[in-house]
Amino acid sequence: MGPGAASAAHPAGPAIHRGCHAAGLHPERHRDRPRRRAPARGRAGAPRGRGAGSGGDLGLTQRPLTARRSGSTVRSSGPNASTRGSPMMSARALSAIVGAVLVLTGAGAAPAAAATVSTGSITWIADLSTVVGEPVAVTSTTAEKDVVVAGTSTGALVAADAGTGLTRWVTDAAGASGTPSAVAGVAAGKGGLFAAMQGGAAIALDPVVGSVRWVTFVDQVVGGGLGLTSVAADKDGVVVGTTTGQVVSIDAATGLVRWVTYVDAVIGAPVAVTGVALGKGGLFASTDDGHLVALDPAVGLVHWVTDVAGVVGSDQALTAVAADKDGLAAGTSAGLVVSLDPGTGLVRWITDASVALGTPLAVTSAAIDKEGLFATTSTGELVALDPAVGLVRWVDVIGAGEPMSGASAVKERVYAGTAGGLLYAID
Repeated sequence: MGPGAASAAHPAGPAIHRGCHAAGLHPERHRDRPRRRAPARGRAGAPRGRGAGSGGDLGLTQRPLTARRSGSTVRSSGPNASTRGSPMMSARALSAIVGAVLVLTGAGAAPAAAATVSTGSITWIADLSTVVGEPVAVTSTTAEKDVVVAGTSTGALVAADAGTGLTRWVTDAAGASGTPSAVAGVAAGKGGLFAAMQGGAAIALDPVVGSVRWVTFVDQVVGGGLGLTSVAADKDGVVVGTTTGQVVSIDAATGLVRWVTYVDAVIGAPVAVTGVALGKGGLFASTDDGHLVALDPAVGLVHWVTDVAGVVGSDQALTAVAADKDGLAAGTSAGLVVSLDPGTGLVRWITDASVALGTPLAVTSAAIDKEGLFATTSTGELVALDPAVGLVRWVDVIGAGEPMSGASAVKERVYAGTAGGLLYAID
């Protein structure tokens, strides 16, 4: 551990938020996937979503949210009707109707105007098992400028050239943490490169050479034998989610814990934080009981909570969350991609990928950039959607039934990996 490493505690102590005050959220009381034609289908959203634009509205029931059936599929014979560039891939799209809450289902070809940015063609593939020297699964990816970094099931971090896929460096993050552990998540920010380990350690690295800058044992700071599930970073700091329901903010330069928000206390039930994402609208955390929570990234106060499982009318976990300056989306264990308003938590639209692909699946990761919204599935697809209305632009069948995960998107390119250790760059 370098001189800037954090210990199990630090002199000032992190801010601990353990509840929320309905009137003002006071800090001292807050814990904070051959085209195929199919009929379009819809499903009404249940009016149980909870969201608020402010702390004072926390817990109030929103107005009922409804969906409409589309009645027909959208088809196209234009040049963008199928995915180009690889015999491994096919393209499909879903019909869309704009409404308060949408469940977009059915299959058809994408409208020619829908896929103008990306075609879903594979640019390169890197076999990380060969790079690492043993079988690995790709658990996560992050991309920044000209490099993409992937986390693996054995605890290795692999950096590859974004243009060619050639390896730049490999770092044994598990060894740095002192415990055999998979990489739960990896994130790049202006403060550097960060990895969250399933064993409970957060690690900062130099993105150019892969050297370790500091290690913070979050499990020792928070306690309770927790593991880390996810990580997000921006110019100001790094945030991790835990298996025991906490969101933890860490100083990017020093590794010192800044604040801890107990999401389980906010929801009122034991939960695991399944994902964290930073966007212009703030910090967002998804849970395994179907809630999405918005927090202030500076201090950890909760802005709103939306019961996404309640809105869609079934018990399902949120398995992924992604945010950027304009959008917010979550994926579920039943194959739904859900878009929400970052400011209020109200659901904008819902797309059911499992119906479109004709098989039960889970969304395993999600990513947003200025060009679109992307989701990976447990059955091996990468799905590209229009973030404004939820229309599917294309679907790449990459994993051949093998789960994909770890989506990240930057500069009109998407990166994702498979359980067999392959890292894909897709344009």
